[in-house]
Amino acid sequence: SFETYKGDITVELPARAGFDLDAQPGRKGDFGSDFGLAASAKGRWDDDEERSYRGPVNGGGPALRMETYKGILRIRQH
Repeated sequence: SFETYKGDITVELPARAGFDLDAQPGRKGDFGSDFGLAASAKGRWDDDEERSYRGPVNGGGPALRMETYKGILRIRQH
């Protein structure tokens, strides 16, 4: 679990890692991933609802929770 207000968070995982994603970049944050996400994106850029990305990646596994308000969330493969 990772959380920040204005900072950036980058998590590096093996390309075949399975995990259950719960990423919440908020209205003013950003999210990006090297993984082909089967996770669903909710919310829109232009509304008041906060965006979120949730769902299994590579078949699922341990929970990976990331949250920011104005920062950048990234998941990288290594």
